[in-house]
Amino acid sequence: MVALIALYSVLSTLYDHIVAPRYAFGSFRIDPRPDRWVEFGVIAILGLSLPTDPRRMSHIFAWLSAIFLLLPAAVLSAIQGSDRYAMFLMFGGVWFVMFLCWIMQKNAVDFSLDTRPRQAKINIAVLLAMLFAVLAFLAFHVGGKMNFSLSSVYDYREDFNESLRFPLNYLLPFAAGPLSGLIVACALHEKKYYIIAMTVISGILFFGLSSHKAMLFYPFFVIMIYISLSHRSGHLYLIGVFLFLTFLTVIAVGTRWEDLLGSSFANRLVFIPAQIHYYFFREFAEIGPQYWAESRFGFGLHASDLPLPSVNYIGFLMTGDAQIGANTGWIANGFMNAGVIGIAFYGVILAVTLHVVDILGGRYGYSFIGAAFIVPIFSFVNSIDLLVGFLTGGLGLLFILVFATVRPGRLLVKDAIGAD
Repeated sequence: MVALIALYSVLSTLYDHIVAPRYAFGSFRIDPRPDRWVEFGVIAILGLSLPTDPRRMSHIFAWLSAIFLLLPAAVLSAIQGSDRYAMFLMFGGVWFVMFLCWIMQKNAVDFSLDTRPRQAKINIAVLLAMLFAVLAFLAFHVGGKMNFSLSSVYDYREDFNESLRFPLNYLLPFAAGPLSGLIVACALHEKKYYIIAMTVISGILFFGLSSHKAMLFYPFFVIMIYISLSHRSGHLYLIGVFLFLTFLTVIAVGTRWEDLLGSSFANRLVFIPAQIHYYFFREFAEIGPQYWAESRFGFGLHASDLPLPSVNYIGFLMTGDAQIGANTGWIANGFMNAGVIGIAFYGVILAVTLHVVDILGGRYGYSFIGAAFIVPIFSFVNSIDLLVGFLTGGLGLLFILVFATVRPGRLLVKDAIGAD
């Protein structure tokens, strides 16, 4: 709890002194509440409820949700005056998933014949072949043209996105995200560090060919999660890395690194997702539920009430530019589609998904399985609709790959937790 409150204080300072004065995306402002003790109280309760020894995917998901959504949302509520009801719904959604995961863990039934933990045997060669095939396909699509400048990615990205066609528009985000994450997790599990280096290089090439910065950082994020899940009190590693990046952001102001740390980290990764959540809650509380009108899962039963796709509609409200897409996570998308019931519906699906991943972790090692699934699971926090994430986000295909390429190996003497 102390670490969480300290992190909240650091984020408040970061928003007050750097993000709000320097970045205007989504109308960041400073309008502090007189009763900010409410946010401190909610965070204190959150700190008491979070697992103190996170070793499962469900545990690490709760901590990532706290760090990258709930704490920034609390900062915006306290310093910007954002809607507290929306903040409570965000906290409530995460608590609901945590509670369901706890219930399932306490009453879990493993239907496999042999529940003892075993070393995973992995066919990495097949995964690498898939990765480099997509990379070659991408290079052919763009004619080998590359851009490695972080400051000019938006000069190329819109044209690149418009040029994508099936199947590359599905294969690219999967290969650069979930597939790369799975390969890095497998390489860490088998201590084949040269494969990690190959995957990092492929991430650099994916970035250069597509101008999508996230593809640069996926391998390093997977490594961080693997290390966190391999040690007791792994959440302290996450908080430590977060505080270190925050410190670098402060000292990078006015330097050539400001765009990477100030804009990409503090602004885009930390505070913009929470700001987008508030916009979704505000707008769809007035417009009403959309009942998956934009999704195949809606079966065309309800027509959209919006003049634009929801992400572009919210992006337009935030920036005045209808070309901007304001992607958001499972809580805001659930609320957009069915209000509080939508959040609860998505919460059940997410909790079941996390529980299945936890069962796999019990069989093959929590650090290996957690790292393998972290890219699509983390995207649910702030980046993609839950149901869409199973398809275009690649989680469904990732499950298939894991079941197809990972086999039980030798019996492990250690307990499943920390087995790898």
